[in-house]
Amino acid sequence: MGQILHGSARTTAVVRRATQNSQESLNRLAERYDINPKTVVKWKKRSHANDAPVGPRQPHSTTLADVRARNGLRLHFASTTYSFGDCLYALRSSIPSLTRSACIACFSAMTSADCRRWKAISRQNKFFRNKKASHQ
Repeated sequence: MGQILHGSARTTAVVRRATQNSQESLNRLAERYDINPKTVVKWKKRSHANDAPVGPRQPHSTTLADVRARNGLRLHFASTTYSFGDCLYALRSSIPSLTRSACIACFSAMTSADCRRWKAISRQNKFFRNKKASHQ
């Protein structure tokens, strides 16, 4: 059974160990394994033959995971008559990790009655309050 490689990998652990232990020239190794000579240099410098993990070192969620933050966000938007951009700016002082996409995701999770309060108007501001729908 072979090793499972990620999309960018060109070498397996066996090839890496062979390049590390070989005394041949870099160009000859690169030709033999059909890889770039820079890749041979990289694996010769390393003390191990394992792939380095890809992705962030400390993974984190990009959504608002905290239930209190989501509920506070919904309450704030429901109780004010400010535009989406103004509310987002005001809330960033209390929730520094708040992003525009997280706000939009929060609105998508609202009930359909709450979602009717917002209308898409432009790419710059994305949403504004629909006063007719909010008073129905």
